[in-house]
Formats: sequence, structure tokens, C-alpha cells
Amino acid sequence: MTGIFSSVTGATPLVSFSVSYLANEVDLVRQDTEHDFYFEISMTDVWVWDIYRADRFVKSVRVLTFKDVNVEELSRRDFHLPEELSLDN
Repeated sequence: MTGIFSSVTGATPLVSFSVSYLANEVDLVRQDTEHDFYFEISMTDVWVWDIYRADRFVKSVRVLTFKDVNVEELSRRDFHLPEELSLDN
């Protein structure tokens, strides 16, 4: 994929309890321990929404959590820029 969020088509949003992410690539792995388990989530080309964060765009993020997460892949739709917004005019 090229460009941040591949022009948003095909990007993957991830929502946790207090932070939301939009990333080009997401890798979710369940890690088992002796008595429990947790999730390790690795993301690249990430936009982060957290009210305490100043920087929104980061190259990679790694999240370790035992709480619920919601990972969703957005449908791929062709992005068409209206002609009146085109730079070629």
C-alpha cells in the first residue's frame, strides 16, 4: 500500500476503550499465558485518536491489551475526486 491510509480506501479502523486507530496494516495475535491470555496488536501507517495525544500520525503502533478490541476492515471503494477540486484544471 502506498501513502498514508492508501487514500483511506482499504484502511483498517481499530477501536479500544479510550483510543481509536486507523491503520493501513493491522496484525492481531492472541498471546496465551499460563492462566490467561492477552492480545498483541501491531499497526503501521497509523492515525491515532486519543484526547491526551498531541501527535496524530505515527509510523507504527503496538498495543498490548486484555480488554475487548474491535478490528474492522473498510470496504475498498474507488476514490473519485470531484473535477472542480482537481489540480489539473
